[in-house]
Amino acid sequence: MDYLKDDGFCRDGFILGTEPNKAGERLYGDLSFTYLPATANQSRKVVRTVEKLSYNPDDVDTLASEAHACEFLKSRLKSWTLKDRGGHLVPITVDTLAGMHTGLFGRLYNIVLGFALNDPKPGHETLIKRRAALQREMDEIDKQLPAAPVEEEKPSSDVELLGNSPAASG
Repeated sequence: MDYLKDDGFCRDGFILGTEPNKAGERLYGDLSFTYLPATANQSRKVVRTVEKLSYNPDDVDTLASEAHACEFLKSRLKSWTLKDRGGHLVPITVDTLAGMHTGLFGRLYNIVLGFALNDPKPGHETLIKRRAALQREMDEIDKQLPAAPVEEEKPSSDVELLGNSPAASG
């Protein structure tokens, strides 16, 4: 599915996994994914439908609300790196989405709807820090350079401004 990444519409997303606890357990790991971002109209429609379905605290309505959100996500996700415990890629299905950890599902849902940003990929922070350091170095160099002389323009006379100069009337 690599061709989808360069279509001008799909985006690459990333969600940083949770930190492991003392036992080394994580709620969820890192997730890279390619998705088709929702338009503003699509986001509003999905949110309204999910809210309408989940308005009544009825189990049937709640399940319908969750199913609708999962169907929408499934239609927008093009690929991902979600793996099972055996290390095998898990297909993007409504059942998989419904079975995801709540925190991971919420992040994914909000990113695709356009309500949240992706996390920076590991190593990205280093690049940002390096760029900031380079900018500080350039600013210091600029401070040490002598100021460039400023040439003053001679103001035009009132006659020239009004178009009554000898050149203009000549």
